[in-house]
Amino acid sequence: MPFSSSKHLAIDLRNDWLPPFSNLNYLRLDCNQIGPSFPSWIQSQKEIAYLSLVDVGIADTIPIGFWIACSKITYLDLSKNKLRGQIPHIIVFPSAFYINLGYNNLDGPLPIFPTTSVTLFLEYNFFSGPLPQNIDQLTLGLLYLDMSLNSIEGSLTPSISKIKSLTVLALKNNKLSGQLPQNWTDLPSLRVFDVTNNNLSGKVPASLGFLSSLRLLSLGNNFIGKLPPSLGSSHLHWEIVQS
Repeated sequence: MPFSSSKHLAIDLRNDWLPPFSNLNYLRLDCNQIGPSFPSWIQSQKEIAYLSLVDVGIADTIPIGFWIACSKITYLDLSKNKLRGQIPHIIVFPSAFYINLGYNNLDGPLPIFPTTSVTLFLEYNFFSGPLPQNIDQLTLGLLYLDMSLNSIEGSLTPSISKIKSLTVLALKNNKLSGQLPQNWTDLPSLRVFDVTNNNLSGKVPASLGFLSSLRLLSLGNNFIGKLPPSLGSSHLHWEIVQS
C-alpha cells in the first residue's frame, strides 16, 4: 500500500530536545515529517492519553522507555511508518482501547496487549511465532483484530473462537497450519472472518454457517470436502474464497 510522500509540515528537533511542558494529554501529528528518529521527547509526557503519529516518516525502533513512561495511553496509532524491531512482551497500558501498529516493519513474537483493548491493528508487519493459547482470556472485550500479512505460525488456537465480543477476525497471509476450530457459536457478533493464504487444512466447520451476523467468509486454503450446507444461508455474503 503506497503512502503519501508529501508532508504538510516538517518538524526538525534535536534528539535530546525536551519540551518546557510535561502535561500533554493529546497529540496528533499525522502526515507530517517527524522522523526518521522516534521522537524521544514524548517520553517526558507522563499524562499523554491520545497519541497519533500516522505516516510521519519514522524509521526507527520504539524506545523501551516509551512503553514505560507513557502508561496512561488509551489511544495509540503509529501506523504507516517504518518502525522496526521488537516491542515488549507485555504492553503495560492499563486503559488502552485502541492500538494501531499496522504497516510497519515490526518483528518478533506477538506481544500481550491490554485486556482493555477493543481494536488491534497489527497488519503488514513481520510478527512471528504462534498465537497465545489463551488469547480469549488476554483480549476479553476485543471487537476488531487484524493480524494480516505477518508470519504468524502454528495452529489457530480454539480459544480464539471464544472471544465473544469479536466482530472482525482477519488473519490472511500468515503461516497458520492445521485445522480450524470446530465450534464458532460463541461469536454471535462476528461479521468478517478472513484466513485466506495460510496453510490450513481439514474440513470447514459447519458452525460458521450458523453465525447470523457473519457477512464475509474468506477461506482460501487447503480445505477438503464440500462446504457445509449451513454456509448456504442467505445472510452470508457470497465472497467465500476457497482455493
